[in-house]
Amino acid sequence: MEKTIELNGVDLALFFGPGDANLKIIEENFSSQIIVRG
Repeated sequence: MEKTIELNGVDLALFFGPGDANLKIIEENFSSQIIVRG
């Protein structure tokens, strides 16, 4: 299943964290693969 979520008005550097640490936590906890484009 594919889902697109747009994050408007969000500081992506803060959201993803240093070295994408926050992004990795989200992927691990939701058993998902997140692809960032921008």
